[in-house]
Amino acid sequence: MLLGVLGIAAVSSADQLVTKYLIAEQEQLHGRAQTFASVLNPGTLDGEDLADSLEHLNTVAESVGGNVLYTVSSPITVPSVRGQNIERVTYTGDFAASYRVPLSAGIWPRESGGFAHEVVLNEQAAALLGIDDVAQTFAIDTPHGTKTAIVTGIAQDGLVGEEARIYQPQGSVDDAGLLSSEPTTMLLTAPGDKQIALQQFAADFLAQHGNPSAGSMEFMRQDTVDSTKNSVAVTKAAFLTAGILTLVVAAVGVLNVGLATVGERSEELVIRRALGATKVQIFGLVMGSSLIIGVVVAAISAVIVSVSAVFVVPRFMGTTGLVGGIDLPFGALWFGLVAALITSFLGALSPAIKATKLDVAQALRS
Repeated sequence: MLLGVLGIAAVSSADQLVTKYLIAEQEQLHGRAQTFASVLNPGTLDGEDLADSLEHLNTVAESVGGNVLYTVSSPITVPSVRGQNIERVTYTGDFAASYRVPLSAGIWPRESGGFAHEVVLNEQAAALLGIDDVAQTFAIDTPHGTKTAIVTGIAQDGLVGEEARIYQPQGSVDDAGLLSSEPTTMLLTAPGDKQIALQQFAADFLAQHGNPSAGSMEFMRQDTVDSTKNSVAVTKAAFLTAGILTLVVAAVGVLNVGLATVGERSEELVIRRALGATKVQIFGLVMGSSLIIGVVVAAISAVIVSVSAVFVVPRFMGTTGLVGGIDLPFGALWFGLVAALITSFLGALSPAIKATKLDVAQALRS
């Protein structure tokens, strides 16, 4: 019974785990739900067209609850760690609206950037550069010489190993034509029912602003949120099926034990009847002992599920910085309690009824 109750409780707590960990992790690495990407060829937009494009497309995207983001990835040289691989992601738009990238410290840079090279470092880059807080500076090489960058935030972007990365808004990049001179990824994040219309609007707009081939540009689904949900749904179905089958076996076991117990306690039960106990009291006596077992099993499963959800799962998934901690799964605990009580009740129902039908006179004569 314990395994079945644990299976039911695991299924009922899976939604919180999926929402807070698995989905958040996918949005961190591949983009938020309904994010589509297309690559613009170099020279598609000049600096002025880029600003106009972002302004117009974001106006449309925001009207449907979406976001437009341009990104370019390129290597960058940092004199203090020359020879180390560091990637710079230059972007225009609201980066956090398309990716779930929480900051462990600081804020995202201003879009316009100002005079300073404002940047966000991921944790690997911060460790490589020896930076442990915001407002610290370091030197970077640019086409216009060595410049000073100021750190406004440290990001948890989900990259593993030694993948050092610097995030820098277009407005704080000296070579302002970077996004128009390099292959640029254009990301559209919008609700599913609005995505196609937004893609068509973006293609038409770019076709009218110097890129005739944009009318036939293709946007490919980049995020993996739906596929993750589908995979989890299959796993939940398997856990639910296994849990139900285990509970059925447990109910049969409770039934057999109950019938045997009633047989062994028949003399005790008929004496109680002879002394004035009603059938309802006898029924409650047999059923109560079974339900107590169910409550004990539910309590054990509650401890296991709670410890697993709050302490074990976050430790193994390693994404505690991505989202807040897992809340105590009260819903799962209630489902586990109900499953244990129903199993105990169904298993003890026949023995309890049998106990009420014992022949008092015949039992006393024997």
